[in-house]
Amino acid sequence: LAYYLKTNQIKGKVIVLDANPGPISKGPGFTAAYNDLYKDYIQYIPQAEVTAIDYAKKEVKTPLGEFKFDLANIIPPMKAGEIVRTAALGDRWANVRLPTFLSERDDRVYIIGDVIGNVPYPKSGQVAYNDGKIIAEHIAQRIAGKRPDEIANPLPDNICYSFVSSEESIWVSHKHNWDEAARQIRQQSTVDNNRSKPNGALALEWARGLWGDMFGPGA
Repeated sequence: LAYYLKTNQIKGKVIVLDANPGPISKGPGFTAAYNDLYKDYIQYIPQAEVTAIDYAKKEVKTPLGEFKFDLANIIPPMKAGEIVRTAALGDRWANVRLPTFLSERDDRVYIIGDVIGNVPYPKSGQVAYNDGKIIAEHIAQRIAGKRPDEIANPLPDNICYSFVSSEESIWVSHKHNWDEAARQIRQQSTVDNNRSKPNGALALEWARGLWGDMFGPGA
C-alpha cells in the first residue's frame, strides 16, 4: 500500500500499530524498507496494542494514545476456528501427538496448518501446503492397513518471501527435525534481510512452482 501511494504520488500515510516490540519475522528487512523506501508513507509504532475502536470518530485507541484513520484494517488476536472448540480438540489452538499431525485428543483427527499449537512451525501458507501433502500420504498408508506407528513422519519445511517494493524481496526459511532423545521438534532458521531484485525473482519463481504443483502446469 505504501508503495502504491508513493508510486502514484497519492497523499496519505500507512500507520502500523503493532502490539509487539518490533516486527517478529524479518524485522531488520522490514525496518530498513520502512526507513529507506517509505519514510514519508509508513509510520510504524511498536508496543501499540489496540484497546478500543471508535467507529463514529474513526479513531483507534492504544496505550500510546489515539490514532485517527480513514480506513482501518484491524487484526484481532489470532486463534483457531470455532470447530476446534466445538470438537473439544483444544482451546486457542489444537495440539498434536508429536512428531505426527494426529490430534492429542483423538487419533482419528489430523490437525493442519495454523491450527496447531505445540509446534515451532511458522503459520504460513507454505507450511500448511506441505502439511497437507504429508497428511494425505499418512492417510493413504492407514487406508492401506498400516498402523500410525508404522508410518514415517516427515516434517514440513518453510520459506516465506516478502516483497517490500514491486521488484525487491526479503525472505526467511526454516528446517525442522525431530529430536527423539528430547522428544522435541528442532527448528533451524535462515534469513536474508537484504532486499534485492534477485530475491524478488526467486519469490515469483517459488510462487509459480507452488501454483503449478497445486493446480497443474500453466497455473
